[in-house]
Parts: sequence; structure tokens; C-alpha cells
Amino acid sequence: MSTKAFQRMPAVQERAGGVSRTTIYEWVKKGQFPKPVKIGGRAIAWRVSDLEKWAENPQGWAEGGV
Repeated sequence: MSTKAFQRMPAVQERAGGVSRTTIYEWVKKGQFPKPVKIGGRAIAWRVSDLEKWAENPQGWAEGGV
């Protein structure tokens, strides 16, 4: 488990199996991947806790299940 509360896009892509940024955003749009949160003026990141829940069951993950 990561000690960081948030992860930025490169780490998220690696966690999701090396998929592209476009794929991550498409999954988010379809509700198949956690939504990012704004952490600064133009910066976004994902909560590690949300990513861990997604990783437990990527095929069955749904936004409402978080």
C-alpha cells in the first residue's frame, strides 16, 4: 500500500497496466474507473484508496460502488 494519499497520471497509468491517458479518461467517462480530484490550480490526481478499490475488481468496479 502506498503511503501517498494521491497519485498523479504516470503512476495511475502504471497501476492500470500501462494504458494510455486517453484510455484512463475514457474509462472515467464511462464510470469504469475512479474520477480524479483537483489538487491545485490545474493539477489533478487520483485518491490511492479509490485506485486500490478499483484494483480489487476492475471488471466489476462502478463509480457508485466506491
